[in-house]
Amino acid sequence: MIRSLQSSTRIRLGRSVFLRRLQLSSRTVPLSPGGSLRVKLREWKLKLLIQDHDLWDRATIECHGPENGGESEQIKPEEPILFADEKTNSVRLEQPTSQSRDGFTRSYLWKLRQPSEVEVVLKIPGKISLDLEGGGGMSLNDKFEGEEHKIAVTGGVASVGKLRGMRIVIQACEGQIVARQLLGSLIVNTRKTELDIKLLQGPVNTLFMDKSTLAIGAGYTERMEVFATQSSVSFDHLRGSTQVMSRGGAVKIGSCDGSLHVDSIDSIDVTLSTFDRVDLHSERDVRIGMPDSPDADLHCFSPSVTVDEAINQSVRTYCSHDEISYGKLEERNVPVLVARGGKSIRVEPAIWMSGFGLSRLDRNSPPTARTLRRDRTA
Repeated sequence: MIRSLQSSTRIRLGRSVFLRRLQLSSRTVPLSPGGSLRVKLREWKLKLLIQDHDLWDRATIECHGPENGGESEQIKPEEPILFADEKTNSVRLEQPTSQSRDGFTRSYLWKLRQPSEVEVVLKIPGKISLDLEGGGGMSLNDKFEGEEHKIAVTGGVASVGKLRGMRIVIQACEGQIVARQLLGSLIVNTRKTELDIKLLQGPVNTLFMDKSTLAIGAGYTERMEVFATQSSVSFDHLRGSTQVMSRGGAVKIGSCDGSLHVDSIDSIDVTLSTFDRVDLHSERDVRIGMPDSPDADLHCFSPSVTVDEAINQSVRTYCSHDEISYGKLEERNVPVLVARGGKSIRVEPAIWMSGFGLSRLDRNSPPTARTLRRDRTA
């Protein structure tokens, strides 16, 4: 586990210290300018690239063992590699570029007398780039800010707190990733993976999903493209331009502000707050939720089209058989919704203020995390 530690017991460097009753121990590890800190926790590999060179000497590594028993040896490597193994209950710091007098690379071992989970805490000040890969359990609860972050998961579970950067790359196979906040352009490539993102905010996002599950709480983006194969895709709230191409797997969107294009061979369930243009193409059922008083053109093409009476009184055009010429988009003064359902299309008033969504006072505000909230009175 990697997390922040508010209180710790520090042992001075430059001497070896053995503790009969170990409660907390820590190591302060200076990093060379422009250097990187590589960490291996269980089966995970973590590389942190320090970007603020004037802060590298404030980086610390803290290793914590059980309250009953243990011993520790303090060292000060120049370019450390830290290994923590929960199965063998050990933490090892290596200095690969340094050699002892007999020519062997020095390694330092911290062993626990009793089986216990090893906890390693990294404190890195300033901006860093995060490079994380592995196949075991990992939790990153801190906030990381840098130019680029990479996360690769194979058959494991990763929990990420807040990542901010120009570019965020996620690759996963038969894994599970839960992210609280991803702030930056996102690139995703997953297979047989569950990806759960509470908040996504970035200019351009591209996601490739294969036999996976995608769940995004709130997505604020200029452009988002999702390419899904036999995958389930769901959004609680979307703002911006979104395109979803699905070849198998349901598509569900709780509420949407902006333009939307969905092409799916499975069912589509969309609730609209306000919108510029929406195109829905499905070989199965389509359900559309619209505001109580929409000012829009609604065109539906399906053998079975059902429009709620409250919606039917407000829309400009409704057609279930004839093709319609839309004209140029820039000449239109009202939004357009086009739905082509292979089986049936159901259009009904939207209860889009429930769950993750925007109140009527917020829907014209700038897309920030503050506009995301739960309407508990709904």
